[in-house]
Amino acid sequence: MTFGNSIGNINPPEYTSWSAKLKDDVDSPLRMLQHRTTLFLIYFTWTLNQFVIMIIMMNFLVTVLVEVYTDVAENQSNLNYRHKAELNHEFYMITEFFNLTTEFKILVFSLAHEEDKAQEEEGHVDVSGIINKFTAECNLKLHAKLDHL
Repeated sequence: MTFGNSIGNINPPEYTSWSAKLKDDVDSPLRMLQHRTTLFLIYFTWTLNQFVIMIIMMNFLVTVLVEVYTDVAENQSNLNYRHKAELNHEFYMITEFFNLTTEFKILVFSLAHEEDKAQEEEGHVDVSGIINKFTAECNLKLHAKLDHL
């Protein structure tokens, strides 16, 4: 019965044998007091058990809520970027449907310095060097156009 109560199937305590004894010993006041005290202790123990189980379950609930909140708080920026990327994709699909797309040159910057260093050591392309070279070329072209004005 205690396991059933702890998983949510709350049933009051069963005390059929004690109520039968209470009916049998009507003449003896001491026996009546003993049986009534026993019934009180049964209900008191059951109520205390329900209260303790409620506290334990509320503790589990608070733990789960805190864990979910910390996960969401830690991944908030990732979720923001994901939502922005989804909006960008939707916009692209709409503009592509209406044939309004144009060619874009895109620069991608990475904040993961450890990964860049590991890739450089493995012989991968130096992305930062390419970006610096491209930026310098763009600056030269801009200066040349400004000089013609």
